[in-house]
Amino acid sequence: MSNQLLILERIFHRECRSLTQYLAESWLWTHGDDREAEDLVRSILADERRWAERLAELIYERRGLPRPGSYPMDFTNSNLHFLSLDSMLRRLADAVAGSVAALQRDLSFLAGDTTLRPLVEQMIERKGGQVAALQKLAASLSEVKHRAY
Repeated sequence: MSNQLLILERIFHRECRSLTQYLAESWLWTHGDDREAEDLVRSILADERRWAERLAELIYERRGLPRPGSYPMDFTNSNLHFLSLDSMLRRLADAVAGSVAALQRDLSFLAGDTTLRPLVEQMIERKGGQVAALQKLAASLSEVKHRAY
């Protein structure tokens, strides 16, 4: 198996088993002030699913088999499904930032891959904007809560 295919499979696994994907299956508690947060998380979720589909296509094209794998144990052991969405925004921002860092490391091995490299560059750019949006929203919701008390 080529190094490129291993990198591709690793990226696919991360997109399929991200914190966003886990939270989508966790039924987080929400309230009226969470509308903007819900919309943002849905957008991130849609991006990750779209990228995972494209990555799976590339894996098939390269004679690989897309395997999403399991969620990380720290997700499943942390009782994240008992939390509110607004309390998860900072953690989600950190997770997306971690994904950006991992993609940037992967990018360094994709110099000659004219198909995968542009996709990874697009993912890095979009995820960078998502991190900023999550951080801004988390800060504003935190400020609203502090003013309420």
